[in-house]
Amino acid sequence: MDLMTLDLAKEVHEAEPDTAEYVGFWPRVGARAVDLALHYLLTFLAAISGGLLFVLAERFTGRSAQDAIQQLRNGKFLLIVCGTVGMVLYGSLCESIHGSTLGKRLMGFVVLHESKRACGFWAALGRQWAFLVDSLLCGLVGGYAMSGNLREQRYGDRWCRTVVVRRKSAPPNALRSDLRFFGALFLAGAVDGLLLMLPYCWIVAG
Repeated sequence: MDLMTLDLAKEVHEAEPDTAEYVGFWPRVGARAVDLALHYLLTFLAAISGGLLFVLAERFTGRSAQDAIQQLRNGKFLLIVCGTVGMVLYGSLCESIHGSTLGKRLMGFVVLHESKRACGFWAALGRQWAFLVDSLLCGLVGGYAMSGNLREQRYGDRWCRTVVVRRKSAPPNALRSDLRFFGALFLAGAVDGLLLMLPYCWIVAG
């Protein structure tokens, strides 16, 4: 009898309609553009701070600031790696702590698990790294994946079992407060900024 009751409850649960409003390709491009703008702002601030660091190093240690700048230009690979890792961790921290990056929050989107639970850190980290695949050919790879999927999932979402939905359609128990959003944004921005500063600090320390 208990087994029959469980089966019936499962059938009722599976029959419940999916009321989530999944977010399509172009709105998600808009949210990503906002996040990239923030990342480039942090990159600009890191460049200014790094330049000041080189000047201070020249004044107190006698090491040429021009030599440090040339060394930085020769080490572009480290800049790219630190920038990429910083952007990935920015998105992962925002989405796992709150559910939304700055771009997604402004657009009213939230990242959830397929089961409509809050997104965890490893799922957020996985989907952020997978964006490197989805963004190939100017995003056509991810766009192609989303076009054949009712949940508008790019490959990273499928692999990590996540979805992007409009906050107004998400279950209330899966949403986090705006206070938590600002905390997540501050932490994620700080981590991104520190990683962007790492090449400058490495050159000065070397």
